[in-house]
Amino acid sequence: TKKKLFYNQSYFIDNELILNNFGSVSLNSLIDIKKSGYGALPKSDEYLDNGLPLIRGGDLSYGYIQEIGVFVPKYYKDSRAIAKTGDILILIKGACIDGPEGVARVSECENGYLYNGSCYRLSFKNKDLDGRFFIAYSQTKFFLKQKSRHIANTGISYNDENSILNYLIPNFSINIKKYIGDKVSQAEILRLFAKSYISKAENIFIDSIHWSSEILNVSKIGKLKPDELENRLDLKYNSPQRLAILRHIKKSSFKTAPLNELVEISAMVGWKGLTTEFYRKSGPWLLRGVEF
Repeated sequence: TKKKLFYNQSYFIDNELILNNFGSVSLNSLIDIKKSGYGALPKSDEYLDNGLPLIRGGDLSYGYIQEIGVFVPKYYKDSRAIAKTGDILILIKGACIDGPEGVARVSECENGYLYNGSCYRLSFKNKDLDGRFFIAYSQTKFFLKQKSRHIANTGISYNDENSILNYLIPNFSINIKKYIGDKVSQAEILRLFAKSYISKAENIFIDSIHWSSEILNVSKIGKLKPDELENRLDLKYNSPQRLAILRHIKKSSFKTAPLNELVEISAMVGWKGLTTEFYRKSGPWLLRGVEF
């Protein structure tokens, strides 16, 4: 069948052969299976602006959890799918299932958050050693090929629990895993510093342009002044909010400049004719929008 042909492709088999010859263990030997598992399945009509934060698959990003934008009712706090500090969440459903971005380590900030059914929690027995090492390993082709190979034949990109528990993990010595894990830990600390400085920079910027959210609190219907008329008369271009921003800039004392005076803009938008049939295992790097 088509599924078997995909599953038995040589580069999948070779990948697992390398891991087995090197010396690997199944993921289930490193985690507490009773504490691991799929997330909850709240319905979209339960989403709130405030409440219990919900971690979705798209919130996992190369080892950390992005800022949460969706909340659910607080009665979910008694759910089994509550993330704990040191847990690892991996993406097990969706188009990006075999991409390196779909993994995150739960920090103290996200302790007590609910995670949804696109995620699977890995509760490592040794969270600091094996958990942090796994974050690094999950970015490699040796792990991602396993996720890709075990995509279920359901029309949806999905890894079942048996596949997840049997992922092969290199059986490195404690010293090697600790060395790699320490690098992950340092990255976590640097990320917190970066987040703090970004926040400070945003506050300085907001103060420097005398910004207030009230500026955008305008009516849905507005009028153009004669000196605001340009070559477009559509509502999207002349939205009341856009006009409010332009009027604020004009009213304020800070200077502005058009983008083309600040940067060199290439006339080449991108190679639109470069479809997947041209992809190669070696050669010049191809930067795609999905990499941003």
